[in-house]
Amino acid sequence: MTIVVEDGTGITGAESYIDRSFFDDFCIAWGLGDPTDADESAAEGAMRRGTLVFDTVYGPRFPGVPLSSTQGLLFPMTELVDRRNYQLPPLPVQVKQATAVLALQELTSPMSLFPVVTPGKIKKSITADKISVDYDVSNGGTGYISGARPVLSIVEGILAPIGGSTNVGARPLYGSAERG
Repeated sequence: MTIVVEDGTGITGAESYIDRSFFDDFCIAWGLGDPTDADESAAEGAMRRGTLVFDTVYGPRFPGVPLSSTQGLLFPMTELVDRRNYQLPPLPVQVKQATAVLALQELTSPMSLFPVVTPGKIKKSITADKISVDYDVSNGGTGYISGARPVLSIVEGILAPIGGSTNVGARPLYGSAERG
């Protein structure tokens, strides 16, 4: 089955932000490995899953507006600006790069970006001798799925210049430090 790749025009039925050529070239150029020997079906499945993860985990960080209500994916978008308020193209190359990293993760370790979590079986605390640790497993914390999903720092780095690395929903940290 041939994968339907978004070209920046808002294709109905698009399944991926990247095609096989972009995926292979990006992974090789960045020294992430050589996926060219991977089975076409496995690579396409990984690119679809990588795109799904991008759209559901990283896509909401971008405050743009999809070009059409019928497009298959979250991108392309209008009204996209980076952290410096410069206009971005409807489908920034960083979206494609991040998707390639996510697809490589899925190719090398299928379903690793789709953790299965049973909330009733999550450890809420551990006690060893006089030390006790409590974990935040609420929806407001990092619990459940978001706490089980791996964080790919290279994806965060790729998206940082265009503003897509903001941790939406995270609680701000306040504090001070003193040198002693």
